[in-house]
Amino acid sequence: MSYSTEDCITDTRNHIFEVRRQLQRVITELEERGRVHDLSKLQSPELEIFTEFTPKLRGSTYGSEEYAEI
Repeated sequence: MSYSTEDCITDTRNHIFEVRRQLQRVITELEERGRVHDLSKLQSPELEIFTEFTPKLRGSTYGSEEYAEI
């Protein structure tokens, strides 16, 4: 049995399709995680924490000693 150029093209197209399908699964999962993650900031207890600390952190540099102290 020989492996023809057409066989190679078919296998490669199948591979490309499978990679795209798997990547789409990852994209969909990441989008859902992001949606849920963002919504949690609008609910208790995160909402109260953000309400208290956002004004305090607004004037400091992320990662600075001041930021860590707050």
